[in-house]
Amino acid sequence: YLYIELSVLMVFFGGLIGSFMLFIVMIGAVHFKYGREQLLPSGKVYTIAFWISIVSIFIVGVYGISQVI
Repeated sequence: YLYIELSVLMVFFGGLIGSFMLFIVMIGAVHFKYGREQLLPSGKVYTIAFWISIVSIFIVGVYGISQVI
């Protein structure tokens, strides 16, 4: 706020950046689940919950970006 005195614009860009960060978190979660060697195997319930959370993160990210654009 010291350099840009437009608080609405700052909140706008903060929401946009937050929506893009959701995709980064989603990619990281998929990498840690499938891209690395698993020391402990996960069960079916955990895998289903994982994919439900991935889909919900994707939907929230797309919704956030669509509200900005």
